[in-house]
Amino acid sequence: MNKVQKIIIFSLLVFIGLTFLVNLAVAFEPLKNPLNIEIKSPAQVYELIGRVSQAILGLVGSAVFVMFIYGGITWLLSGGAEEKIKKARGTLVWSLFGLLIIFTSYALLSFTIRYITIATGVSTEAFSDSGSDQPGPPAGGQ
Repeated sequence: MNKVQKIIIFSLLVFIGLTFLVNLAVAFEPLKNPLNIEIKSPAQVYELIGRVSQAILGLVGSAVFVMFIYGGITWLLSGGAEEKIKKARGTLVWSLFGLLIIFTSYALLSFTIRYITIATGVSTEAFSDSGSDQPGPPAGGQ
């Protein structure tokens, strides 16, 4: 790799890193201090778990996105070299595999917390789509 390619890759990684840091700062704005929360009900525990898990999954998802971009840039700058293309293809495949794991873990976590709250009768909006903990049509509908 020549000097110009290294500068371009470094600039892109710095840009992506700065974008990641700005998004990280915005993502944690509503989560003021999760460990200094006064827990008075089980709903607050579920909400805390939901917020922390969503933040962690967001960070891991951002890391997968960065790796996916890195694999694409590596492939573009491979210059037709088979070993570089193989490395880039491996990075892209493992990034997609990581993305699949993230989506699956979010779905399992959402399902588990939602049905634990239904089973225990605790009302929480941490993972609720419609604001209701009970499955079915919205209230007021025919």
